Amino acid sequence: MSQPNLPAYMKTIMCCLCASPETRRYFWETMVSYTLLVNELLEAVPNRPEFPQWQRRGTIDREAVRIVLKPLKAKPNYAQLPKRFLTSAELIVCYVYKSWLALQKRRQWQLEGKRRWLAAIEADLKSILSSDLSFETVQAKARKILEQAEQDLESPPSEVTKKGKKSKRHKKPKSLLKYLLDRYDETTQELEHRAICHLLRHDMKVGEEEDTPDTIQHVIDRKRIEIARLTEQLQSRLPKGRDPNHERFVEKLEIAVALPDCSPEHWDPEEFDEWRIQKQISELNTLPYPILFGSASDLYWDILNDTTSAATGSAKKRSRKSKRPNERLQVRFKGLDEHKCKIQCDRRQLKTFRQFATDYISNQQLPKDEKFGEGLFALRSACLIWKVDPEASAGCRNRQKAMLRKDSHLRESLEKGELCLINYPWETHRLYLHCTFDIRLLTQQGTEQVRLQKLDAAKKLVKKTQERQAADPSITMTENQASRFKAKQTSISRLEKNRPAERPECQIYQPNPNIFVGISLSRHEPVTVIVFNKESNQASEYWSTDSLLKIRGITSPRNNQSIVQLHHEQQQLLRRWRRQRHYNLCQRPAEQKQGDYHQHDAESRLGDYLDRLIAARVTELAVRRQAAAISLPELRNIRESVESDIQARAGKKYPHHAKLQAQYAKQYRREFHRWSFGRLEQYITEAAKQRGIVVCKGRQPKHGNEQEKALAVITSAIT
Repeated sequence: MSQPNLPAYMKTIMCCLCASPETRRYFWETMVSYTLLVNELLEAVPNRPEFPQWQRRGTIDREAVRIVLKPLKAKPNYAQLPKRFLTSAELIVCYVYKSWLALQKRRQWQLEGKRRWLAAIEADLKSILSSDLSFETVQAKARKILEQAEQDLESPPSEVTKKGKKSKRHKKPKSLLKYLLDRYDETTQELEHRAICHLLRHDMKVGEEEDTPDTIQHVIDRKRIEIARLTEQLQSRLPKGRDPNHERFVEKLEIAVALPDCSPEHWDPEEFDEWRIQKQISELNTLPYPILFGSASDLYWDILNDTTSAATGSAKKRSRKSKRPNERLQVRFKGLDEHKCKIQCDRRQLKTFRQFATDYISNQQLPKDEKFGEGLFALRSACLIWKVDPEASAGCRNRQKAMLRKDSHLRESLEKGELCLINYPWETHRLYLHCTFDIRLLTQQGTEQVRLQKLDAAKKLVKKTQERQAADPSITMTENQASRFKAKQTSISRLEKNRPAERPECQIYQPNPNIFVGISLSRHEPVTVIVFNKESNQASEYWSTDSLLKIRGITSPRNNQSIVQLHHEQQQLLRRWRRQRHYNLCQRPAEQKQGDYHQHDAESRLGDYLDRLIAARVTELAVRRQAAAISLPELRNIRESVESDIQARAGKKYPHHAKLQAQYAKQYRREFHRWSFGRLEQYITEAAKQRGIVVCKGRQPKHGNEQEKALAVITSAIT
């Protein structure tokens, strides 16, 4: 499930919920029924007559989903579901289809653009073979077109007045690529066609060397592969939902193993040979869909005194327990008051969860006239989700083995088949709570900033409604509009008079609008960072991955270890990761053939730690230089671009040898995909959010060194 992108000031943390077996069982069984309801909704929504219109628009109407849900929730299987679960089902379906429709719409735009690009380059290849234009002439024309394009893209749209018509404003193209393609379609001059195609082949830049027909053909082959892969992706089926009861998997398995009709009159050797081929059965996600809570009022918090840390055990254990807080946080959910869950989280997140509880409890204890608005609660939304717990599964198996060792009658019944031991899913899975909060509402200055923004927005809405009624007294508000208008007035009153308790003081980050930090990503050098001064129009600093890991003054010593020793360890992390990668690439296949390989995640864990460490160093560098923004490269289509390039290289190196092409592509692909650039980008974005730094996306070119690429990312992001 994908949710809308969160603003920069929003952050999500999670905790594990400790509850009784009865509560866990209730949540599991109820969420399984809720998941089956979501599956039926996902199947019913495409049957709506408005679905083609939603596909063109790229969004889905929630009111239509509510209409589809109305007859479904009356079924006996779903009649006992709480009201919050039904509301969550609407939101889940809207999020799933909104993400799917946006993905399909983006793929369609990409396909149209790639086809236009391919048609232009194919025509240019024919023109090169029959034209007598010199390369210098094409270069000069390309430079003029590029200069004119930069002026047209920077200038505001011009107004054109026609006789008898109102003035119309021409839309400015969003990108240089679209500008060049539109200009190619509008012109008929051969020289301009050649110059535009030259820019298209060289990543919207003027190349220094003339392309040979073989080079152009290689580019065409690569683009055809991209188009073929994108066309196949566009044929993807609708969202299928989840399979918590394994019913769909069993149906597919029965179809796969069913024997074909072997009677003489229906015998088909090809059908029988096809049945003998081993088939891969896709398995849907077996976890229930999460439950979404849209506001802080859906969660009830309590602070309990922890009496479990009694003075037992050794003095060392008692001293360790005395340092822990003597309180436990407990949460309940609206409509499910009888089910209570205790919060279990890390100490770093504990203060944030305590703030959620403090906001709720302090507001509940105040008189009605002194309550502050829920808009100033730090918690904004929450999500209840199940996850597999390998330790719990192993614990269930160990308990069963212990029972069998102790009870001989139980062991005999199990051997005879009279008894079957079952691991219930609520025992092998754990319940987690994901909370999204506004980081500004954790400090006094940020709370005041949010209060003024909400107050101003509410006043504008009330004033607009009053002016509309004063202009036309015949307008009457509906019941829902009247209730919302009254709620806005109450919110204004509370925001003006009542404020939450004092929160910690924190200095708000003040960036320098002329300083930017740019990042380029590569498989040769994972991260390259530059600090760019817009006022002087030049880069003042360059940082490689190794130099980033040498920055001091960010982390604190652990286990009485000095800062120098700690940073020396971190400096060696990249070398350790590369040694581990070399082992996995070279020695692991041989061990797998001999049956001596034992799976371990040393490389992935070390890579994850490296990504978090690099993200912290990049953010700290931006804070020290007071950067206005961090520019990251756009990685949306990097996998498709790399995959098509790999296949085109393989086809050129080993023509008419499919097996050799597959081996070459596999080796090249395996080396490229070792570093998780998407994960690194996510960690940098999260670290920048905590410091209040803006993160923007830019286009990273294919050519040039890493410093030039990082500078190009900044240039494309700020223009």
